[in-house]
Amino acid sequence: MRNTTAAFAALSLLATVSVFAQERPTLAVLELRVKDVDRESMLQFVDSLSGALFRTGRADVVDRSRRDAALEEIEFSASTAADAAAQIEVGRQLAATHIVSGSLGRYDEDYVCSLKLVETATAKVVGSVEEVYSDFEDLISSTGDLAAALVRSSAFARRADRASADRASAERASADRAAAENDPVDSLLAGTVAPSWTFFQFSIWPSVQLFPASAAVLGLRIGLPYSGNAALAGIDVGIVNTVSGRMSGVQLGVFSDCGSVRGIQTGVVGFADRAEILQANAAYNSADVLLGVQVGVVNMGGKCVGAQIGIVNVAGLLKGFQLGLVNIVRYGDGAGFMPFLNFRF
Repeated sequence: MRNTTAAFAALSLLATVSVFAQERPTLAVLELRVKDVDRESMLQFVDSLSGALFRTGRADVVDRSRRDAALEEIEFSASTAADAAAQIEVGRQLAATHIVSGSLGRYDEDYVCSLKLVETATAKVVGSVEEVYSDFEDLISSTGDLAAALVRSSAFARRADRASADRASAERASADRAAAENDPVDSLLAGTVAPSWTFFQFSIWPSVQLFPASAAVLGLRIGLPYSGNAALAGIDVGIVNTVSGRMSGVQLGVFSDCGSVRGIQTGVVGFADRAEILQANAAYNSADVLLGVQVGVVNMGGKCVGAQIGIVNVAGLLKGFQLGLVNIVRYGDGAGFMPFLNFRF
């Protein structure tokens, strides 16, 4: 027993020295708390996230076999390993500067993932992310975005290897340039590509308009009754307005539908995959991601960062407030119904 205790103490000391001696962070992704998700699926997600974290170039990652071997060696039970303090200890035994822990739950068909990045030396949370996904495949395919969000914090970045950080920055810049080439508005403004574009568009129907639906509009578009284009930056006025890509500016119509909108979307009914600043359609607003304010009788959002103001407000995840007769948050801590005023920060 005395020899075992001495060995355990020596292992702890060696691990602690290793943590402080290395400049490049080492991450250990631990098993997550689950709700209506089988363990095999959770482990598949953990493995995918571990790979995505390694591919950021910002840290080394402890593989699952090494982590499981360490848990077995120091005789941590599954229940103990789920405890926050015990998780920190596991990270230290693995010579990890940080651990990733959290939860994964299934609600109807949606998956809610909540992760936090914790520094093992101080037990301080230096990064966190919470997202909702429509199915398991969507969750797995988004591990790259989750990894990027976790390592974005300045407290973590300062520990990262400078050369790796520079390479990651160059890769992100390259990805941004590639994205710009695929976005007619961005590419035109950046001068990298010369797609089909126009300063003015008049439309009766997407197939009956001055310029084809594949064109980008930089200026004014008038749709009577129905218009459709790949992207738009400026002012959009009509009865039915559709933009398959990004819309930047002001959109006014009875019915509007955009891939994403940055600016103001107003009218009667409006949809957007992503809405930034203001979505103010009188009857109904819907955005998968809201970064700003929704104002209308019924407001529906997936991930909402900002405010929903109306009679009925529904959010998947909320960081901000809801003001209305019926306020509902579907996922996360404090999910449920709250009349009049609901807020989460």
